[in-house]
Amino acid sequence: MPIATAEPEVKAPTEQEIEELKDEIRELLSSYQTRRLELGMKLLQLQGMLADHDKGTFTKVAVEELKIPHSTVYDLIAFAKAEIERVQFELSENRTTGDDTVMDVDFSGPGLAKFLRIAYPEGVPKRKPKPPNPYARPSYLHFVFTRNTRIEVAAAWKVLKPHKTVLKALSKKIAKEVIDAAAKIKKTSDK
Repeated sequence: MPIATAEPEVKAPTEQEIEELKDEIRELLSSYQTRRLELGMKLLQLQGMLADHDKGTFTKVAVEELKIPHSTVYDLIAFAKAEIERVQFELSENRTTGDDTVMDVDFSGPGLAKFLRIAYPEGVPKRKPKPPNPYARPSYLHFVFTRNTRIEVAAAWKVLKPHKTVLKALSKKIAKEVIDAAAKIKKTSDK
């Protein structure tokens, strides 16, 4: 029976959402000197929607469609990122307690409130939990062999290395033996 997860699905932005964001950017562009942070945040958001290594369309949309010079686009994004880092630092400095395990923050500063309203007009999104890593780190076993056995194993390894299916089956057998041996030791130590 499948287990339901409480994690919502991440949906791709719709064309309408992208077009609405581009319209907001066009409005901000005319007065971008006075609203640099807001414009930079919108460009950062658009970059998140359209950027994809080697296949992304963000730069093309920003430069060609929105008619913003390339250097201006990335200057505004850099400005927004720097402001985000500054606010994050300020948040950590404005903690109400010295306990690092408690994240109570004093939001009474006008700069923080203004920044948060610009950055998150719909409210601060809930942080998604990081999914568990389905793969464990590589494990290496240390075998203790005599010299002759080491030579034989090295020669056998050269023969087995190109045969991936045989290696996979052998790895499963070795893993089962190791797990069984550990279970036997644990069982006797628990008594």
